[in-house]
Amino acid sequence: MQWPSIIFWTVVGSLVIAIEIARRRRLSPMLSRACAGRDWRRAFPQAQSDEIRAFLKLFVDGFALRRKHCLAFRPTDRIMDVYRAINPAKWTAADSMELETFAQELERQYGLSLESIWRDDLTLGEVFGRTRAG
Repeated sequence: MQWPSIIFWTVVGSLVIAIEIARRRRLSPMLSRACAGRDWRRAFPQAQSDEIRAFLKLFVDGFALRRKHCLAFRPTDRIMDVYRAINPAKWTAADSMELETFAQELERQYGLSLESIWRDDLTLGEVFGRTRAG
């Protein structure tokens, strides 16, 4: 009885590893960029660097990405592009609720309802701009 269990868990483990490798490959073009701090400062010259970093940390936390990658994201990056890199349509039966987590934290931190401004082409810069509107 032990061999079927070992084989099963070996197959499951291999599948999980393969999925993670594929996810990292899809995210690599975004995460391997140079620091986008200059892009953010150009787009939002009145914003403090700490404000930008706090927003980007909230984003990467919501999407369960490493914080060291937060400044790899640009104001022109579309949220759905990041979501689709993590959850490709043909592989994903269920996601990890990245959008919902980000939306919940956005509401808690900034009082901003992501649902009220949502479009599939919504960018990080557009959302950040709304956090500063109030």
